[in-house]
Amino acid sequence: MYVFMHHICFGSPNALAKLDVVFSGFTDPKNLLSQISCFDFFKRSIDFPTDARITVGNKSLDVHRHVLCMISPVLHAAFTYDTKEAKTSTIDIKEVDFATVKNVIDACYGREYNAKTFNDFMDMLKFADMYDIQPLIEKLELVLAEELQVDSFCVFANYAWNLDKPDLKLKIAEFFCENSSEIVNRLDFVNLDQNICTDIDRLVVDVNKKRGYKKITIGIAAVKRWY
Repeated sequence: MYVFMHHICFGSPNALAKLDVVFSGFTDPKNLLSQISCFDFFKRSIDFPTDARITVGNKSLDVHRHVLCMISPVLHAAFTYDTKEAKTSTIDIKEVDFATVKNVIDACYGREYNAKTFNDFMDMLKFADMYDIQPLIEKLELVLAEELQVDSFCVFANYAWNLDKPDLKLKIAEFFCENSSEIVNRLDFVNLDQNICTDIDRLVVDVNKKRGYKKITIGIAAVKRWY
């Protein structure tokens, strides 16, 4: 129902008429075709015969060139230009183990993967970053930040600072605020890069101030000097 109110002058400028108007036989247009995403085509295409492979040592993984080009600009460049990879349709990887490569490829294909531990996911993240697989990087960073533990604190801190990830740095500082007593006594923390510790210290102060703490925890750099 649509309601219209309009001034009508019948000798008085203040006269007001209210009209209730009902339109019948009118329906909102429906989108008969549901939204199609590129992933719908992607899922269908993985049944096509493979035309490339990834090798790690003496193991290999059959893949599709178009899929690799879609998920990674680094791999796209390798297959596009006059390179060894383009000529042989083979990507030879030496930086990580086969299990990590398979986990990443399976995840990108939408298949089940075998990663279970923090280190497994961390290895996947490092490989995804190496080949600039952004959608997977974003998901892995979110998962690892949520699952951060005392024993994985320094590994994740190294990643966040080495790759300059501001959001992750803040999460790490917040985690340190809650778990500092357990972290500072660990050997891996004592061996953590001094510049990283100094920056964590700065962020911890900011976090505590935002939380309204009047007493700021002792500086991390100072704690490390005691060892």
